[in-house]
Amino acid sequence: MTSHPRSLATRLRTLGLNARPIAWPTVPKGKERVRICLHAENSFEEVDLLIQYSMKWATEMAVRSSGEVLAKL
Repeated sequence: MTSHPRSLATRLRTLGLNARPIAWPTVPKGKERVRICLHAENSFEEVDLLIQYSMKWATEMAVRSSGEVLAKL
């Protein structure tokens, strides 16, 4: 789950991957997520791309969050 499903889904879609944000009011606030659709025709490279960019995005979001926390102190 992520509080930023749209940014992750947008980034994955620019890579040609099928990802959709699932946000309020479809799910309760705080339970947002990204739906990623994989199928038998996905290549290993596409799955690797999904993993690499999801990890990169998560790292960027963690760094951004820690910077926001430090700025508040």
